[in-house]
Amino acid sequence: MAAAIALFFLLQFAEEGLYDMYEEKFADRKTEAAVSAVQEYITKNSLSSGDAPVLQPLLRKNDLTSFQIFMDGDFIYNYSYGNNIDEALSTEESYAKWEDSFPLVFSDGQATAYTDGVSGSAFMNFILVVRILLSFLLFFILIWVGVGYILRRLQHLAEDIRILETGSLDYEIRPDGRDEITELQKGLDAMRQSLKSQMDQEEYLLESNRELITEMSHDLRTPLTSVLMYTDLLKLHKYRNTEEADSYVQKVEKKAVQIKRMTDNMLEYALVGMNTTVALEAPEDFSSVFFDTLSDFAGYLSDRGFEVKSDLSWPSVKIRINTDYLSRIMDNIASNIEKYADRTQDVDISISCRTVSEGAYAGIAVENTVLAAASHEDSTGIGTRSMANMMHAMKGKFETEEADGMYRVKILFPVMAVRSDETA
Repeated sequence: MAAAIALFFLLQFAEEGLYDMYEEKFADRKTEAAVSAVQEYITKNSLSSGDAPVLQPLLRKNDLTSFQIFMDGDFIYNYSYGNNIDEALSTEESYAKWEDSFPLVFSDGQATAYTDGVSGSAFMNFILVVRILLSFLLFFILIWVGVGYILRRLQHLAEDIRILETGSLDYEIRPDGRDEITELQKGLDAMRQSLKSQMDQEEYLLESNRELITEMSHDLRTPLTSVLMYTDLLKLHKYRNTEEADSYVQKVEKKAVQIKRMTDNMLEYALVGMNTTVALEAPEDFSSVFFDTLSDFAGYLSDRGFEVKSDLSWPSVKIRINTDYLSRIMDNIASNIEKYADRTQDVDISISCRTVSEGAYAGIAVENTVLAAASHEDSTGIGTRSMANMMHAMKGKFETEEADGMYRVKILFPVMAVRSDETA
């Protein structure tokens, strides 16, 4: 609209030039043709000078703006802008100064006509119409171009949606403007990312569950076989004395406890897997979260004969946790250390910070020496999987590594903010 209005007023300068060209090349010829038509009418109808007023319709028809007739110095007729004016407005000499003169022959003698030519209003109206049409044409061209641009973007967006419908969630929808369509593109891409994240999480859980079923079916078979064997021996009384029978009962009880522990771990793993979205608490300072937790953790291990060493330099960051999940993770770590760690070696606790593509993370690392004689026959790894699931639910990372007789576990949480009065 602004461009069309601007063009309308810019064409006004061209209009002035065209009018000058019109007056120079066309107006004089049209005036001569109009006066010739008047003379032809006078001759054809044998009009006298006294009949001059009957020329008014003919003058108006030929678009003459003014027409004054003098005969022998006398003012006999005055026509001005479509009206027959009776009184004389000036002398013949004054008209001769600024109007063109043409001879007219009446039946009673020759006269002189003065006129300033044909009116330019028709030409100016024509130019005005052209200006308006050109402005509207520019308006509709720009509208057509703009609508075409929008339609092409919508068609491209529709093609993006068809690609997503095929399941290609890795296909990125790129915003290409700054309007409502851009917001729609951003919203669709955010929905794609959210859906992809959910599907990745579901795939992760399904794969974990498949591995769990495979491993549990194998791990449960061993203790169950032992239970069945010892119960058969007891049922058939295949023992030498009551002491041997009591040993069978103790072995059955031990295997039953092992099976119970495995099924409890499996239940916890299943519950965490189903409840993958947990309510995280408000962001807290890292030191506030871990100070009491690590104190209790170190105290528990010390009571069971472990020497705990810590190198704690609290980072000035905030994290979000679920207290129940964090407590269960720390309990599992302590339980694993109690079962598999060498009490003659130190348990080291340190702060771990890391920046990856997803952002900054902060947490703790616990390292211990693995007991050489430790038995892993009742370990299914499901406790580790449960901790990994709980950290996954809290948007964190759970990492383990074992090398050269050392076992290390890390739990890392996304960093939420840096305190303004401190440096991380």
